[in-house]
Amino acid sequence: MKKYLVLTRARVSAFTGLAALMGHAMGAGELGPGSISAALGVYLLASGASALNQISERRTDSLMKRTRLRPLPGGTMGLSSAWMICLFSIAAGLITIGAGTDGAAALVLALCALLIYNGIYTPLKRLSWLAILVGALAGALPPAIGWAMSGTGLGSPLLLALCLLFYLWQMPHFWMLLARHGEDYRRAGLPTLADRLTHTQLRRISMTWIAATSASSLMLPLFGAATTSGALILASAASAFLFISGIVSLFSASAKREYFFANSNIYMLLIMLSYIAGTAALRP
Repeated sequence: MKKYLVLTRARVSAFTGLAALMGHAMGAGELGPGSISAALGVYLLASGASALNQISERRTDSLMKRTRLRPLPGGTMGLSSAWMICLFSIAAGLITIGAGTDGAAALVLALCALLIYNGIYTPLKRLSWLAILVGALAGALPPAIGWAMSGTGLGSPLLLALCLLFYLWQMPHFWMLLARHGEDYRRAGLPTLADRLTHTQLRRISMTWIAATSASSLMLPLFGAATTSGALILASAASAFLFISGIVSLFSASAKREYFFANSNIYMLLIMLSYIAGTAALRP
C-alpha cells in the first residue's frame, strides 16, 4: 500500500480530486453525490497520471535525492506492476468522469489534462524551464472537469476565474520548491529558472505571483461564486496568510523559506474548503 501511495502521489492526487469537487459544487450550486463522483474520478485519473509520470521519469528520478527512493528507481516495485496500476487508475478515472451529467465535455477535458501533463510537460521539462508554464495548464483543469460533470456550461466567467486561480497558485508553489531542491534538478540535468536567476530574483518574481494568487481567490464572488460571510472571512484569512508567508519567505533565511511550500498547500486547502462550505450552506 505504501508503494502504491508513493507511485500515485496520493496526497497530490487527493488534492486534485478536491479541486474537482470544488468545481462540481460551484457549477451545480450545491454539494451532492455528483461532487463525490467528480472527486473520485479525478483522483483516480491523477493517480494514473502520476504513475505514468514516474514510469517515464524513473531514470531521472534515480539521480535526485528526493525521488531516488520512489518505488521504480528504488527497486521496490516492478515496471509491469507500475503499468498495471497506471492503466487501471486512468481507465477507472475516465469511466467515472464519463458518467457525469456532461460526460463528453468532462472526458475531453480529462484527456487534455493527461496529454498536457504526460505528453507535453513531462518531456518538455528536460528541454526548458518554460515547461512549468505549460504543465500548470493541466493543474488548472481539475475544477473544469468537475464543473463539466455537473452539466453546467463551460463558458461561465466564474469557471474561468476558478481555473485562473489554480493556474496562478502553481507558479510560486513550484518556484519556491526550487529553493529546496534546486541542486537536485541540476544533478538530473533538468533546466530551471534558478539557472537563469539568483535566489533573490526568483523569490521576487514568486512574490508577484503570490500577490496575484491571493487577490484572485478573493475575486471569485465577483464572478458569481456563492458563499457565506463566514466562508468569505475564512478565504480572506487564507489569502492574507499566503501573502504574509510570501513576504516572510522573501526576507528570511533559506532554511525558513522552505516552510512556504507547506503554507502554500494549507492556503489552497483552506480556499477550497471555504468555497465548498459556502456553496453547501447556500443550498436551496
